[in-house]
Amino acid sequence: MKKRAKKLIAMVAAMFMLFTVLFTSTLASADPMTLHYIALGDSVTYGMSAYIVPPPSPVYFGYADMLEDALDAFHDVNYVNVGTPGIDSTGLFMRVKYCPITRPLVMDRDLVTINIGGNNLLKPFIAGIFAEYGVIVDGEIDNTEIASLVASLQAMGPVEAQARYEGLSDPDGPLAAAFKKGIQTFRKDFPRIIGAVRQLAPESMIIVNNLYNPLKPEDPLYAFVDKSIGQINKTINSIAEDGRFAVADVYNAFKYYDGDFDPVMLDPVAAVAYALSGNMAGFAMSIDPHPNTVGHMIIAELQFQICMSHF
Repeated sequence: MKKRAKKLIAMVAAMFMLFTVLFTSTLASADPMTLHYIALGDSVTYGMSAYIVPPPSPVYFGYADMLEDALDAFHDVNYVNVGTPGIDSTGLFMRVKYCPITRPLVMDRDLVTINIGGNNLLKPFIAGIFAEYGVIVDGEIDNTEIASLVASLQAMGPVEAQARYEGLSDPDGPLAAAFKKGIQTFRKDFPRIIGAVRQLAPESMIIVNNLYNPLKPEDPLYAFVDKSIGQINKTINSIAEDGRFAVADVYNAFKYYDGDFDPVMLDPVAAVAYALSGNMAGFAMSIDPHPNTVGHMIIAELQFQICMSHF
């Protein structure tokens, strides 16, 4: 375990050094300027699971912070991150359209990055998993609900637990219906989000992350979830075609990443095994759908490559 941890630290450090060299070589000739940057979105924008300080009192340094830090080496960056854990497309639209706090922050920004849509699917996905094991989630998941889930898994055993998980992919089941609703909501909200941002910052460079699939390809629900993610990404790409923003292709960057460590640690099948064995540390790690530090670095590099052609 110690060797693996050291290897991870060394790998992340090496990636960061390479990342910095890339920034230096490509922006060294850039003229000094004040770059006004705002990061909009959900918990991924917030930086969740890119730890500088681990739980129980975590400090995050996510893709938006990494991008700002790199740009700040060559520009005077005025940066604000208003990423909000749990927010979905409707919540973000309401903020950029009506919120008296958010709207002035977006106004006249040079750079706007957006990560949104994951919670349109993730919230019903997580709630569906908990409900399948007899635990009703009301809002954000708390430790009591997690403990109830673990107890339920331990009571039923691996065969029934696995069967119930696989059953979530029923095309006529409640999860499929919830995904359909989330996709429809996103299709309505997303053009309005871009329109509201454009109204406030008409000259801004907007970069939108498409959605990644947090599940591993061998997961029984991978194809089921992937289909819905594809529909949201199709909406993003279709609107991007008119040149109103650029797309950071996080989906393919994560899917084809061949490094030593996965950019996302979510693994529900492993989580069941950890719960049954009483390994709560492994269980907690396996139910996290956010990018880890490696994943956030991949996103930051994608966004920086887009910034190179504009600033």
